[in-house]
Amino acid sequence: MRTAGKALRVPATVVATCAAVVAALTLAPASGSAAGPPPVTVNNAGVVYDNAPHPTPGNVASEAFEAQSVSEFGSGISMTHGNLTNPVVTVLMSSWGCEAGSWTNDSCVTTPGATFAHDITLNIYAAGSATPGSPPGALLMTQTKTFNIPFRPSKDDVHCTGDQLGEWYDASSNTCFNGFATSIRFAFTGHLTPAHVVMSVAYNTTHYGAAPIGPAACTTSPGGCGYDSLNVALNPAPTIGAFTVPGWYLNTSYAGATCAPPATNVFSLSAPCPFGQAAISVQAATNTVLKAYPSIAHILPGLRITLTLSARLTTSAGNPVVGEPIVFTVANHVVCVGITNLNGVAACGGLLFAVVKSVLTLGYTARFAGDGVLNPSTAHGSLLVIG
Repeated sequence: MRTAGKALRVPATVVATCAAVVAALTLAPASGSAAGPPPVTVNNAGVVYDNAPHPTPGNVASEAFEAQSVSEFGSGISMTHGNLTNPVVTVLMSSWGCEAGSWTNDSCVTTPGATFAHDITLNIYAAGSATPGSPPGALLMTQTKTFNIPFRPSKDDVHCTGDQLGEWYDASSNTCFNGFATSIRFAFTGHLTPAHVVMSVAYNTTHYGAAPIGPAACTTSPGGCGYDSLNVALNPAPTIGAFTVPGWYLNTSYAGATCAPPATNVFSLSAPCPFGQAAISVQAATNTVLKAYPSIAHILPGLRITLTLSARLTTSAGNPVVGEPIVFTVANHVVCVGITNLNGVAACGGLLFAVVKSVLTLGYTARFAGDGVLNPSTAHGSLLVIG
């Protein structure tokens, strides 16, 4: 412990007590009972709207852009509240493209982990009229990012036969799919005031979009271009928040497109559409609190120092944060990195060399860098010096 900046040498009995406290924090039953708020992760902290399936399945129904001549697709949504600072929007996509070959003729082959890069835009508009054919309100926020989209996995002709020949096999659900569900995330900087908005996804394909890509090297390949087989996933109903209108917001040049609005080439509202809405979730950026616990520094011969460090990460509401890395440093030297458990506690140990004893009087620092949804936080802890 530190008193007025001085490192104290303490008896072994005190060390044992401190170690027991750390162990109790680390191994205690998970919060979420009467003892405290439930744990959260980066995927469910601060959710104000959620129209995505959980857990994410191998694939879901989707709206195709190239095949349906679509340039922009979205939904009218009602979040649980507005006045969001730095909102984070996650969109579930469905990727049908193969690295080589095609899903259409039982020839799909993809190296595990293979991706293609593509620019995708997320637009947030003010709510508009509920009359079919009406556009959304004013554009409030927009962001374009380049994402590495995974190709769908290779065909599995052992598990996927008959009408499913050429599809990939998802062992976790014992199901064959053509497309592959994958999420993309947009982290906005700024303030979103209204709770009722229109959120949309826009991107270019070979023939459609704000700036159609046109012929490219991939156009003549057997599988075509990955972005021409990229869709926006659909989900039947939100579990948090609500739809504001039953139709889709769509910009398509094809009057016969699924749930097409009355006018083509105009981003506007369609009549009620029975196929669900864009699989989008919205999170409010959430502040975190990091608490570093008094820890132990054993000084060994040769100025070798062993340390056992721990800290607890929670939201500002007290929810333990699970699965996040906490970096522990002493005098700007990284000692170790711990991952928060169900109680939000990260604990780890490490060895330092040639650090003078006086430096230990400054204690140690625990840092959480943030992840786009959960904001960063830092804490300082004192050291019990032994040896």
